[in-house]
Amino acid sequence: VTADPRHYVRNSGQQYDAVLMDLPVPFSLQANRNFAIEFYRSVKEHLAPGGVFSFRLPGAENLVSAANGLMLATTGQSLRAVFPQAAAVPGSSVVFLAGDRPFRLDIIPE
Repeated sequence: VTADPRHYVRNSGQQYDAVLMDLPVPFSLQANRNFAIEFYRSVKEHLAPGGVFSFRLPGAENLVSAANGLMLATTGQSLRAVFPQAAAVPGSSVVFLAGDRPFRLDIIPE
């Protein structure tokens, strides 16, 4: 969906097993509103039981700047304020996962 995420989620009468958000980094007022508790609550209302909400933000393999660390920490705290389960998978991109049930992340190197 390429519509405004907040408008789309609020007006959707559907339930989703997964919501994958691919938006710009929240460094502007326009982008920040998609990474706020209010938006996360709207997403949660439209997730089916056991559904997962996921998105990614810039991270780092070995050193996170103070500004980026604050953004990542704030994002994690906001997710945990809405979803009973939330996790961040570190790397050059930090993948956030959130839902209403515990989930298990398996990383199996080949």
